[in-house]
Amino acid sequence: MFHYTVDADEDIDAQIADDLRHIVKTIRSHVSEKDFVALFLVGGFGRGEGGVIRRKERWRPANDYDLELIVQKPFDKGVIHDLGTRLAGELGIPWVHIESHPLSALPRLKFTMYHYDLKYASRLIEGDGEILNLVPAMKANKMPLEEAQGELFTRLWTFIGAWRADMGGRALAPEESEFLYGQLSKALIAIMDARLILHGAYDASYRRRLERFKTQNAACEETSLCEWAVKYKLAPHAAAPPAPPIEMFFMIKKLYMNTLRRFYAAAYGSVPAQEVSMSWQTFESLHFKNPRTLFKRLYFKIWKRSRWFLDYLRYNIGVIYLVSALERDKISEELLARAHHFLKGVSGFEEPAQPDWASLQKEALKLREQIWR
Repeated sequence: MFHYTVDADEDIDAQIADDLRHIVKTIRSHVSEKDFVALFLVGGFGRGEGGVIRRKERWRPANDYDLELIVQKPFDKGVIHDLGTRLAGELGIPWVHIESHPLSALPRLKFTMYHYDLKYASRLIEGDGEILNLVPAMKANKMPLEEAQGELFTRLWTFIGAWRADMGGRALAPEESEFLYGQLSKALIAIMDARLILHGAYDASYRRRLERFKTQNAACEETSLCEWAVKYKLAPHAAAPPAPPIEMFFMIKKLYMNTLRRFYAAAYGSVPAQEVSMSWQTFESLHFKNPRTLFKRLYFKIWKRSRWFLDYLRYNIGVIYLVSALERDKISEELLARAHHFLKGVSGFEEPAQPDWASLQKEALKLREQIWR
């Protein structure tokens, strides 16, 4: 019997199934019978590794539901976004994330972590599950390095989106601690994923990923933290944090920045993979001028006639500097200046009256919505 969580609890399964019935009913009311092909549950809940917490006498998803809607013809992205927002409000959860592809696009799906998980580790909710045979075959041990880099860039949000300037000087409210721990667990999983992808050891399952990571990094300082992160992801109601949230924030931030440097060193081969003390000039060069990136820059500039990818590169290096500038007892003015330099080169940047850390944090969060839109 399939269970949505590692708890294998009938009450939890029943409440999730009730949520999914409501989701299906709502989505089907917006898609005609002729256009609807299938709906899949992706992510943790789709492979039996969803995380739940107790809220108002009910079990609720700790994060979100991830769904893939397959239709005969392209579905309006704005409508999908609004549906996700509406469903999240109705279900009382942070978010319902809905991706959608037309049936004709499945044979052309790129090799990504998401598409791998969709093909090999999702659960059919309604419709024709056989259509996933149209998705190209993918091998987990060949997961593209760009997927690890993309996840590391995405999870940088933890250190600008979950942090408030006054957090270091006061006690956090329970909901603030819960949110911060949740985001830090995602950052740790990104660290784990990057290491595994570099060594051709990715797997869709959190539990199998953790076992492989522990085998490869038995004496690594990140191992115990990643073990907590996976436990928190699977059962946040039962995973006691190893340290107070602010202490963990700065501990994990340091590990994250070191992982980024190690990843660049190993992926692009310019310096030893264990090197974490490379100069910022070397790091910038690897970021902008490695062969893969140079090719994509030319592609977007010449064929796409778009500066989106250059904005993406400038944004991410700007945020890397912004996060690195934040220390527990001070702000590095040198790194803050580098963050300002790169962020102001991104389309849509609005120069703040005083480019301090908080104002650049606010601008970075705004630009992120623009770039990922």
